[in-house]
Amino acid sequence: LAALGLPAQVPLVGIVGRLAAIKDHETFLAAATRMARWRPELHFVVAGDGALRADLERKAKILLGDRVHFLGWATDLTLLYGALDVVVLTSRNEGTPVALIEAGAAGRPVVATDVGGVAEVVLDGETGFVVPAGQPEAVAAKVEQLLDSPDLSVALGLAGRDWVRSRFSAERLVEDLSELYFEVLETKKLPD
Repeated sequence: LAALGLPAQVPLVGIVGRLAAIKDHETFLAAATRMARWRPELHFVVAGDGALRADLERKAKILLGDRVHFLGWATDLTLLYGALDVVVLTSRNEGTPVALIEAGAAGRPVVATDVGGVAEVVLDGETGFVVPAGQPEAVAAKVEQLLDSPDLSVALGLAGRDWVRSRFSAERLVEDLSELYFEVLETKKLPD
């Protein structure tokens, strides 16, 4: 927050990812515009870069003035996620969303669109919230719910951290690969 010139108590909602059409930052900006009407203290962070950056910065300036901060590619993810009160993903399509795994590992609550592999990372109502794609009002409503309920926000963030660690940790990857190798070896055994 200090790098943005904001006081520590300013709530921050952020989106992390490349600035490409498939990530649908337009929905994020529309949701941010809705939230900004009710919360004059709220600021927004866009971390990432890409071909749409100049266009998105222009639109953000028109819609939200100086309340949106474009960071480019973030190198200190611990600092970034630690500063965000809520992490948002508004993609129209996803594989396994790394930004949501990172947010979960950092214990941050998330609001994400129900596309691709999001349901593998975010359990709706348990580790975060999942909303339909392309619906800024749904994104804004769930972010507002988290901002209005610090206890819920903390609980979902902690549950998300536990879920991500159990599913996506290095130890889990090693276990899964070991099991896969043993299965392959069993099927490849030569007859006696």
